[in-house]
Amino acid sequence: MLKNSFFFLEGLDRSLEQVCYESGCTCWYTLLSGKKFLDISKNPKLTTAHIHNTEKALSSKSGDYFAKHLPTSDTWRTWPDFKDHTVYLDIETDGKSHTNAITAIGLYDNKGFRCLIQGQNLNQFPSIISNYELVVTFYGTGFDLPMLRKKFPEIKMPPLHWDLYFSFKSLGYKGGLKKIEQQLGIARSDDTEGLTGKDAVLLWNRYMQGDMKAIDTLIQYNKEDVVNLETLAGIAFQKHKEALSPNFSQNHFIQL
Repeated sequence: MLKNSFFFLEGLDRSLEQVCYESGCTCWYTLLSGKKFLDISKNPKLTTAHIHNTEKALSSKSGDYFAKHLPTSDTWRTWPDFKDHTVYLDIETDGKSHTNAITAIGLYDNKGFRCLIQGQNLNQFPSIISNYELVVTFYGTGFDLPMLRKKFPEIKMPPLHWDLYFSFKSLGYKGGLKKIEQQLGIARSDDTEGLTGKDAVLLWNRYMQGDMKAIDTLIQYNKEDVVNLETLAGIAFQKHKEALSPNFSQNHFIQL
């Protein structure tokens, strides 16, 4: 999708991006291939140079480059190109705000799911998270990431962050993760159906009192949170893409 995005390039903006789409120009290579499309740019020479620089950043999977050039509201555009460098993240807490409040950190990527547990392997998180360029959360801006930075003050988070809460809000969806899952027909397992963050706190407390089944349920609950984030990301991406232009239907969209 990045190669289909124009608004952040030198000499272009959002209105000119729409002009490109309406003119049938859907990717950088179409723009570079003819004078007609380069005439759309306010400065074709700068636009061409910026495209070449951006190609290099994309080839090297430089999240820092795109974090610098893209507003956070457009991070969704990086998702297809950074899938192999993406982690879906969700934390559980004991319901308090102190630095030890994090009880579990769920991480899901193209290699699978892992859950870091307080008192076991939670301190591995800083070294693990440093391997990614894009982190996907649901309201991580307001909860997960501040809690993680409080717990690990020296942490280096991925340069790109896609917060699905704000994506779905901009697309007209209201409510938290579970409510949006229900609206989109995403089901939970029998063991976790109906559980909320408050239940996660109770499960942790039961585990601390010696209930080993409680921690298994908590981990399963956390796993479904992060695995479902990937499904939600796919849905949000498709809806954002189609909102850009009617021409971005399944049949017209060009991904190079």
